[in-house]
Amino acid sequence: MPTERDRQKVRRPLSPRVLEDIGIIDRFPTLPKGFSAVGNWSQSYRIWLCHGYYGLMNLDGGFLRIERHTNGGNEFTLSVVQKFVNWEGIVQTISAEISCKNDDLSSPLKWDYASEFRDVDDSVMSKLSTQHTGRIEGTTAILDIGGIRSEKQASQRLTADWCIFDAVQRLQSGTDKTINFDMLELMTVLKTGQNIQSMDSRTDRPTFYKDELTRYLQKGCGVLPWEYWLDSKSRLVLATSGDRAYILEDDAEERFNREITKHREGGYPWKNQL
Repeated sequence: MPTERDRQKVRRPLSPRVLEDIGIIDRFPTLPKGFSAVGNWSQSYRIWLCHGYYGLMNLDGGFLRIERHTNGGNEFTLSVVQKFVNWEGIVQTISAEISCKNDDLSSPLKWDYASEFRDVDDSVMSKLSTQHTGRIEGTTAILDIGGIRSEKQASQRLTADWCIFDAVQRLQSGTDKTINFDMLELMTVLKTGQNIQSMDSRTDRPTFYKDELTRYLQKGCGVLPWEYWLDSKSRLVLATSGDRAYILEDDAEERFNREITKHREGGYPWKNQL
């Protein structure tokens, strides 16, 4: 039975301190030897969903892995895999290969995108699968979806949500500079009028981490505010938006695979009561 603590409403934006208080995080992963934000790295994030309470109906809903590959020049590649599971145990997998400019927004130049769904028996639901390629020309995103051309006209510099996960790790903290941009969500949907800036990180710090944290806030049209939290080595350890927390975790994919099993084998007896 749920406890009084489980029924308590969170009433605060998700932050390192709030997630620690709920019991979701108690440490950040050990820094890989030789880590550099401008080098090659791989980062995996547990996507945790909060339904507004300390213990009721919260769950691990997804997994995100981003790998950064440099070529020593003015461009680099981000390899992205993101997965989500729904109540019945149907899993969506999105993968993308994104060529990026080595600038302050990790601006995408071109990309390949694919999405597929797997049913509860793990078979591919082929009628729901989609693929597209895309490229940026000036401030226009050009998508080729099954031979159909789609253009999305931005009003300023363009980046993408996954690219920001890389970009914040190379921004200079502690300045009042605001960076303005438009953004492609999931390399597909244009979100205009975005901006990101450094914020005070002295509040909402977790008690388990004694070094300095850096915090960035992103706001704009059509998105809930994003907060990005970096450790003292400029590694992105947490990103939050609305009810979602992207938590850097070494075994994030293994945790997600266990979550799929729970959904498919009835591990959430309360879900049919929603």
